[in-house]
Amino acid sequence: PPSRPPARTQKDPPNKLPKPGRGGIAGMAPWQRIYACPDVEPSERRKPAPGLILEALSDFECDAADAVMIGDTWSDIVAAHRAGCEGVLVATGYGEELGAVLAATGVSLPTTLVGCADPDDHIAPTDFLKLAKDESTASGAAAAVVEYIEGKGEAERALIWEAL
Repeated sequence: PPSRPPARTQKDPPNKLPKPGRGGIAGMAPWQRIYACPDVEPSERRKPAPGLILEALSDFECDAADAVMIGDTWSDIVAAHRAGCEGVLVATGYGEELGAVLAATGVSLPTTLVGCADPDDHIAPTDFLKLAKDESTASGAAAAVVEYIEGKGEAERALIWEAL
């Protein structure tokens, strides 16, 4: 897996980002704000809690239903959902491992992963993989993704299923 950027500590100045080069230009306009959580311990602002996203939504007077959170970790997606936003997981950075699993099974990206409690649930056909926690009902790419999920630790598995 990709190496993680160094963690921030409480001693870091508030404007120091964990990885040089983050921020700057989105499209061709300078970013108006960069939100970073300096909290080392879990808090309402540290993902997967939605606090930082809710703060940004408030600052920009944006309705959560009109916002999209793009991230490369499952905690990014869970934080987005908990804030009422749509979450988009990119298959780069920390999401690269899942992207490799999908590519190895012939799934072209982008695709949508849909979690469902009942494997017999019918979902309108689109570019998606229907995933059920019961691995015995999965086949092909869906089975590979469920196997990827089941290979994670308990806390990360819970985050992934919540995100889906």
